[in-house]
Amino acid sequence: MEFEDWLILLGVLAIPLIILDGKWRMAKRSRTFDHSRLPQPADSSTDSIKSADQSNVLHSNASSSPSTRQTASFAAIVMKQPSSLIGPSIQIRGDIVTQEPLVIRGAILGTVLANHHEVIIAITGSVSDSVEARSIIVDGCVTGQLKGVDKVALLSRAQVNGTIITERLSCAAGARMHGTVQ
Repeated sequence: MEFEDWLILLGVLAIPLIILDGKWRMAKRSRTFDHSRLPQPADSSTDSIKSADQSNVLHSNASSSPSTRQTASFAAIVMKQPSSLIGPSIQIRGDIVTQEPLVIRGAILGTVLANHHEVIIAITGSVSDSVEARSIIVDGCVTGQLKGVDKVALLSRAQVNGTIITERLSCAAGARMHGTVQ
């Protein structure tokens, strides 16, 4: 074999190694991610919740800021587990009881109950009554009561009018809250 043939063979063998190394690094990064630092304040012009498929919950227009990357990583971790999705064109009047994580991008006029799971209210989502879950992440609008057993997180575009009952509350810069916290 000539020198050029050896270089081609070496290149073909190196490509799978590079791909496997990248997958290994991504898996390691997701296992060692520190959830206690989230949510970080994020610039509202850099990330937005899209109404695309479920695996693309958070899309960043600029990946230069650390808080944007942390928020995107947080959304990727949240979406690893299967969850139900209420799309932006859906409006539900009544109560929802779920036994799995729930992502709300539409409008709910009623109570959401997910005792042992997480509820995410995206930027296009709204809930008018109450939400009770293990943890609640709000980036949309809520009017009523939020009861998070472990935590409630208000992201930068959250608008809450009502009462928040939780052990831990985190609030990003830009979130709006009118009401009480217990």
